[in-house]
Amino acid sequence: MSKLSDPHIHMYSRTTNDYDAMSKAGIEVVVEPSSWLGSPRTSIGTFEDYWEHIISFETTRAKQFGIEHFVCISVNPKEANNRPLAIDAIKSMKKYLDRERVVAIL
Repeated sequence: MSKLSDPHIHMYSRTTNDYDAMSKAGIEVVVEPSSWLGSPRTSIGTFEDYWEHIISFETTRAKQFGIEHFVCISVNPKEANNRPLAIDAIKSMKKYLDRERVVAIL
């Protein structure tokens, strides 16, 4: 079986069955970029809660199926319209620079 990766997949919105199917198909590594969740974030805590979820929870969930899970965190262009909040989010990103599963900050 070929070793495969998915360099851009949003597992936050996927079911555990998707991890199972991906594993059976030979996917061993995924990279999850952060995304806009469909409604405006209202505080820095909403960014951090989401980033922590994709860094910690999704990594743990992926490992149950033998999949290595990495993330890119960002402020989505749509979210950048709220300049004060976007600036706070960018400042908050500094604490994620050394996190093992964070491979990019966009």
